[in-house]
Amino acid sequence: RLKEEGIVLLEAQIKKDGSVDGIRILENSKFPRLDEAAKAGVAKWILKPATRDGIPCVDRIRLPIQFRLKEKRG
Repeated sequence: RLKEEGIVLLEAQIKKDGSVDGIRILENSKFPRLDEAAKAGVAKWILKPATRDGIPCVDRIRLPIQFRLKEKRG
């Protein structure tokens, strides 16, 4: 409805169990609502944790989250 689109680049710390421990915005989308929606969504994710020598470990990853409007058909 608000016609907001953009990409938010996040950095997330992933715990040994795959849950997200902390998130920070590296590049915002220029729309605070989108930035906060990206953070809220990623906070709920469970990911496959990084491993070292086969043992899960804490790691940081960068995640680009894209918000794009759907084109209406017809």
